[in-house]
Amino acid sequence: MKSEGYGVSFLPVCNVHHGLLNPYANKKIKPEIFALLPDDVYIQLNLDTINRVERVNEWIDELMGCWSSGVRNCGKKPDHFDAMKKQFIYTIIIFSFLSRIGFAQSWEEIRQDMIATGDVGIGLWDAMIHPSKDTQMAYLIGGSVVALSFLADRSIADFSQMQQSPAADKLFGIDKYYGSVYTVAGSGALYLAGFFSGNQKIKDMGLHTAQALLYTGILTIVTKELFGRARPYTDLGPYHFSPFSFSDDRRSFFSGHTSTAFAFSTVMAGEIDNIFWQIFWYGAATLTAGARIYHNKHWFSDVVAGALVGYAVGRFVVNYNGNTTVGASVSPEQQVPQIQLTIRF
Repeated sequence: MKSEGYGVSFLPVCNVHHGLLNPYANKKIKPEIFALLPDDVYIQLNLDTINRVERVNEWIDELMGCWSSGVRNCGKKPDHFDAMKKQFIYTIIIFSFLSRIGFAQSWEEIRQDMIATGDVGIGLWDAMIHPSKDTQMAYLIGGSVVALSFLADRSIADFSQMQQSPAADKLFGIDKYYGSVYTVAGSGALYLAGFFSGNQKIKDMGLHTAQALLYTGILTIVTKELFGRARPYTDLGPYHFSPFSFSDDRRSFFSGHTSTAFAFSTVMAGEIDNIFWQIFWYGAATLTAGARIYHNKHWFSDVVAGALVGYAVGRFVVNYNGNTTVGASVSPEQQVPQIQLTIRF
């Protein structure tokens, strides 16, 4: 490769000796950002004219000519351009620059986040199978609350179906968005927004909510199939169980929307120490739980159990990543921290 040019590998082989728009006026762009494609597919750029913004359209036009003709050396400007293709080239250029700048460092950062997510899962599993005394007490209290809630399943279900109204329909429409796949998408959006903007706080929110949703989801799926509880709308009653039926009608216990909403809300509430912020997130999760009963998708005990599981996993993730002493203990004698889950009521 010649010293006066650098390879840009997102178009067919073609030499173009023109300037390129520098989006960072009066700032030098590192040559490495141009080495994007195989050595045999590149475009020669004259870096001496890289800051000449007025040449951009001419340069793009010539690229279009090269792309269309497939000729390696082309200097004739084409007469017509396809607007969508031109837009596509601009988009490729922008994303090529973004993906190349700090590429190795970025992927290393993602790899470390994936490792951290695995560590959270290991810590959570250890906390579940080797519970501390506080965690054992939480199991006892939580289990008792869920068991007692079974007694109210029928009466609450009947009451909720008597409260149907257009206003209530709008209020409880929250479960179409919160606790659903949109919540998972929101977690990913937070991570990507923080990642590309360089905002560590936002990226951590995305990462921590994703961790909570991942492990809450695993627990939810396994429990649903294990119990095989009939949903309210099947009219089979609150005590009809058919384990491993692998049918959506038999996936009532526990509520996935509720566990997802509480896992997400608990992490978000734990990220910022503000009472109004916390009320908002826990309020949204509670409303989602009510919506599942209102829509006759779950029994009262389903949402109680889902809320406890979502809260417990979300709190565990917050404590683990926050390296706090509340709900977590770290043994300096172990390479892997021994995390103990504590649920406080």
